[in-house]
Amino acid sequence: MSTTEKLNGYGPLAGVKVVELCEWVAAPACVRCLSEMGATVIKVEPFTGDEQRTQGAAWGMHYKSEFDDVAYDCGSFNKEWTAIDCKSPEGKEAMMRLLEKADIFVTSLRDGALQRLGFDYETLHAKFPKLVWAQNRGYGQFGPMKDAKG
Repeated sequence: MSTTEKLNGYGPLAGVKVVELCEWVAAPACVRCLSEMGATVIKVEPFTGDEQRTQGAAWGMHYKSEFDDVAYDCGSFNKEWTAIDCKSPEGKEAMMRLLEKADIFVTSLRDGALQRLGFDYETLHAKFPKLVWAQNRGYGQFGPMKDAKG
């Protein structure tokens, strides 16, 4: 039995379904906290994977391979994974099927990408009015770097 199977179904968020479309550190770590409280989390990555997977060594550890990133691992505990090409019509349809059954959607994508994909708040709220929509931006919602990747 995996750690995810042991945690899902227990805790204050048991029964809550989260779809995560996040990369790098902050947003995946936030969603990991939800999983540790019992939420079922499905992390959606592109076929190339979360960019943090190839960031390299963390915390002074020796880097062994192109997929050896302990920081990525720590932000990804207790999650289920899937790869979806969200830019393709089939991928968008698959993502919408996931969101249709979700309680929470967390993303770290920037506004422009979310609008192009149709995963922006306005679009998803119109389709799924009960869906909790959360966005974690690398450099905040306002200011000169609000649209910077981070």
